[in-house]
Amino acid sequence: TPEPTSLPTTSSPTEDPCGQLVLDGTVEDTKVFAWLGWGNPVARVSPGFGGKGHAVKAYNRGGWARGMYQQFRMECLESETKWHISFKAKMYDEITGRGV
Repeated sequence: TPEPTSLPTTSSPTEDPCGQLVLDGTVEDTKVFAWLGWGNPVARVSPGFGGKGHAVKAYNRGGWARGMYQQFRMECLESETKWHISFKAKMYDEITGRGV
């Protein structure tokens, strides 16, 4: 059973569809962009966290319940297992564009 991770692994989604629960978790894989918008667009932007790499940006959000998401492959989740997923987020003021 693969360990849950959002870090790069040696398996690609085509080799082992359950090898990585969060696809493109580092947002560095230019062949895969698995992030979707919930009522708004999303994009890969640069720089990412700490001024390096890439990040996912959800924008033109029409309400607080709009943002980004990713569908997990349910066949990869075993009953009664625990998964710990963490991430870093930065919020921006929609009028000024400055981080809050």
